[in-house]
Amino acid sequence: MGFLPSSRSLSLQVLAVLSTAIQPGDASPAIAAWWTDIGPQIIVQNLTTLDIQYSSCNSNGTPIYPVDQPNVLPTSSQYKPRNNTALTGVGWWTTKTTIASLFYQSESGEIVNGLFQCDWSTGKFASQGSWAISDNSPSVNDNTGLASVLLGSDSGYRVYYHDKDQAVNEIGYTAASGWKYSQMVSPDHPASTAIHADFSGKSNISVIFPHDSENFEVTRFNTDTTWHISTFPRPLAGGVVTNDNSNASTIKLNSTAPVSFTLPYYGTPKGVGLTIDSTLDRHVWYIGTDRNLYSAVNVRYTWALNSSTSTLFWPQADEPNAPLGATSDSATNQIRIYYYVDGLLTEIRLDQDGNWKEAQALPTSNSTTESAPSPNNSTAPAAEPTSDTNASSGASSGLSSGAKAGVGVGVTLGVLAVAGVLGALFFFRRRERMRQQQQQAAAPEMEHTALDPSHSPGAAAVGYDANGKPTYDPRYASPEGYVGSPPPGYAWEQKHPQQLEASEVPQELEGPRTMYELPGQTYSYELVGDGRVGAELPGDGAPGSNGASNGVHGVATGR
Repeated sequence: MGFLPSSRSLSLQVLAVLSTAIQPGDASPAIAAWWTDIGPQIIVQNLTTLDIQYSSCNSNGTPIYPVDQPNVLPTSSQYKPRNNTALTGVGWWTTKTTIASLFYQSESGEIVNGLFQCDWSTGKFASQGSWAISDNSPSVNDNTGLASVLLGSDSGYRVYYHDKDQAVNEIGYTAASGWKYSQMVSPDHPASTAIHADFSGKSNISVIFPHDSENFEVTRFNTDTTWHISTFPRPLAGGVVTNDNSNASTIKLNSTAPVSFTLPYYGTPKGVGLTIDSTLDRHVWYIGTDRNLYSAVNVRYTWALNSSTSTLFWPQADEPNAPLGATSDSATNQIRIYYYVDGLLTEIRLDQDGNWKEAQALPTSNSTTESAPSPNNSTAPAAEPTSDTNASSGASSGLSSGAKAGVGVGVTLGVLAVAGVLGALFFFRRRERMRQQQQQAAAPEMEHTALDPSHSPGAAAVGYDANGKPTYDPRYASPEGYVGSPPPGYAWEQKHPQQLEASEVPQELEGPRTMYELPGQTYSYELVGDGRVGAELPGDGAPGSNGASNGVHGVATGR
């Protein structure tokens, strides 16, 4: 007869297991988020099962993230996700349902693009095919980060990844040529594989990642077809640094340049977010070594810190330098950031009224049955948790019910121990929620506390002229005047892209440069946007073939 543990020993074992399940370990999963006309979509890898889990694709407004019976992405058996893969994706609303195109790294190291269509009645994604897109590209780092953008019907997609040396590279897609390696975006060897990308206009792309333990690096695409590399808070030494005129040994910081600020508790972030508002200000997000959320903003070519706010609105993450997912709707200046707080996948929310709302754990179910929303009502909020019980049972930990417990308990004492632990956890969580509610009652809803007045979205309806001076244009005085991320405009049944018309949009141009009287001198500038652009979805090729020939591609925001 085998050894039976004592009641005390068993209780301690169960407590340890539950603590492990509730608190994230050293390896934290990447979180990816993107925006559709009906709200954000989220994907996270379960590091126990290695499945990619996602918020219900029929969520309307607030994402619904089931836990006990999670939504598991039907990835191809040929391209199984590797442990702790980077994740990134994009999606759109077709007027009937949602489509998702996402990227991850397979067990064999390939970068894989998967296309999925939502079954609106169930909230589950159905696979439309998966394709390896990095077969003809230079080496892919075993722990690469991933980020990408969709530029439109003609320009297609750009995917950013790290090679074996950790330099950042680009893979491009167009309908004419399929997937092809493009170029090295930055030869630098960044401090981590955290990476994110966003763009405004037509091809005004920014890619951001940690340069070292004190600075971010930003590389931006220019009309001279090179990538201009910069760092902040401390700038680089020398003149204009591009991917063409530099290598890993020549990208050096200017040690004598004055620095107006430092990045608080920076360390080595495991995740970074980049969002762009309707005035084309770029906002960078990261979790510090103190577990707090921080942000920096670029306004008129100058980087500065955004103000921090109460932990009621920006709560502490579960671990230092934690991964996060960030997405935004540039047209309405809404921002969503996702990371784990007390073991729960939590939404940090800036609404279009410019106010931060109290951070909330994502609900795990919707109390109402939703039909497909009409385009005119695409932002109606989903049902929110209405009780402490609902909120606590909706613990978005990203683990199945089996993974939460970890082991089965075969004796009554074990069951009682579990019940006791769960009761204690419920008590402490309820007490913490009551404390937060008391704080909220004592403090009014935050105004623009996290965005300084000059940095607030919509604070100035301006564009910039060729010399970098702001110019007011009434066309951009309302959010409807500009859309920074393209609604694809793809009709699923028609199998072809549609180009959406919109007026020209203002661009973030580089500041004026010193002029010299030299013959034949030319200058590059960032590409002028042409407003909304259409997205292109897969062609009619066989879903089992390589994406380079059948035209399957995706869009994403990164690790």
